[in-house]
Amino acid sequence: MRNKAFLTRQIIGENVREGRKRLGLTQEQFAEVLGISVQSISAMENGTQFSYMDTYCKVSEALGIPLYSVFMPQQTSKDDLDMQIRSFFIECDADEKRAMLKIMEVIKALVLLKSNI
Repeated sequence: MRNKAFLTRQIIGENVREGRKRLGLTQEQFAEVLGISVQSISAMENGTQFSYMDTYCKVSEALGIPLYSVFMPQQTSKDDLDMQIRSFFIECDADEKRAMLKIMEVIKALVLLKSNI
């Protein structure tokens, strides 16, 4: 089972890699912009280590995104969302799953009610 720190490092890595590529920069160029080593960029993108908060601040500034976006999973498709929900539920015991299912049913009913108003 994957732990939350691993999943968080993966999310950060994907966001950094996608942002860097969106800017058309190599890892070497991005490392130079941030003032850190290429090895640090590689480790961050591969999800093998966390960086210091000031590094994440530099990343968000260089990518032109809010700091919180570095840590947030990007919802690009229904399949990605389904996978995230499944991985979240895998870590829960049966009682937690039953409680969350009831909460989700209530939320769904409220959303449907609101859309009919």
